[in-house]
Amino acid sequence: MGNGRKNSISCPICDKGTLVSKQGEFVTEVKCGAEKKELRVGNISWDECDACGEKIFDHNAMRQINDARYDAVGLLTPSELKEVRKKLGYTQEQMAAFLSIGNKTYCRWENGTSIQTKSMDTLIRCATRDRLNELQRKERVKQAVDYLARLREKRLHESEESQMKFAAHSKDASSSEITKLGQKLFERKDK
Repeated sequence: MGNGRKNSISCPICDKGTLVSKQGEFVTEVKCGAEKKELRVGNISWDECDACGEKIFDHNAMRQINDARYDAVGLLTPSELKEVRKKLGYTQEQMAAFLSIGNKTYCRWENGTSIQTKSMDTLIRCATRDRLNELQRKERVKQAVDYLARLREKRLHESEESQMKFAAHSKDASSSEITKLGQKLFERKDK
């Protein structure tokens, strides 16, 4: 498991031992409410003091361990929070306002210096899921309207009803929305 370094580096913690490079599975515990869970993170590298046992991780190893901690307790990771925020098209400040929390609090969650509570994580998931679904529905309606406009421009010779049925395949756009849009787009000038 361990392979020695060519240049020995003394431990910055105890200043007595030497850091030894290690690679493999890292095992620790994570607190989940009142209970503790064993946390196993495979195939990472770290330096370990041969005297005091202190473990020193690089940025990549810390990210893997932290992601595993978030996963073990069922929370969104900082990178998942950022991904959701970007899908919504929000800045960090806008996301904080959307969640009715302080800017610094949200920024700390997203950069991993603080961890959201389970209840806030649930709020984030519910609020963003509903907002993302709403944005997706609006995008589908827009796509259907754009499609109907292109059909009108091409002046296809099919009946208007069959054109609308073909265009109204989005499960989130109601048939009445598509029909109203279609009727508006295909209004005849012979009225």
